[in-house]
Amino acid sequence: RVAQVVPEGFKFVSADKSGKYDASTKSVQWFLGRLEPGQNAKVTCELNATALGSFTHSVNVLSDSGVRADAKIDTKVDGVASLTMELVDVDDPVETGVETMYEVRVRNEGSKAASGVTIACELPTGMELITVKAPVDAIVEGRQILFKQLNSVAPGGESVFKIHVKGVQEGSHRMKVRMTGGDLTEPVVREEVTKVYSDAN
Repeated sequence: RVAQVVPEGFKFVSADKSGKYDASTKSVQWFLGRLEPGQNAKVTCELNATALGSFTHSVNVLSDSGVRADAKIDTKVDGVASLTMELVDVDDPVETGVETMYEVRVRNEGSKAASGVTIACELPTGMELITVKAPVDAIVEGRQILFKQLNSVAPGGESVFKIHVKGVQEGSHRMKVRMTGGDLTEPVVREEVTKVYSDAN
């Protein structure tokens, strides 16, 4: 008889050779019958990792005569953060002197939390900053808006940065946003063009 304990962080999927999963003992069990001297047998089970970390898999073999053998193997489960960024202008076109807003949406579509994510914005010359609303504080230097680091963006999580502005100059104005950190190999840059017009024309 062969038994493999399914550790926390794994879920049983299937087993060959009539192997059955026992939920009460959280183990997969096979009955192999008789093995002749020098004969060997192989069994396989499929598991699905459900958590990050290091886990120990234990297997034991026991015969009717009480002969026993044990084996262990450690498995490290890791994940990856997968960040996406979207830049949206709520109004386009917008009239001069009228307040409008840009939204920056940062999402983690990966299996691991993203840390140290930084968002920086470059406000176009035809726009005037009114205020920002974000999960972290912002530092404004001229036309640059630098947000402090996001400590963590959970898998499936989203962080939204709202930048309230008003158009002060007619024309097509380009808002630029740059995202770094979170295991990104290179910065992610998004641009959005917003037209500002004057009703006097």
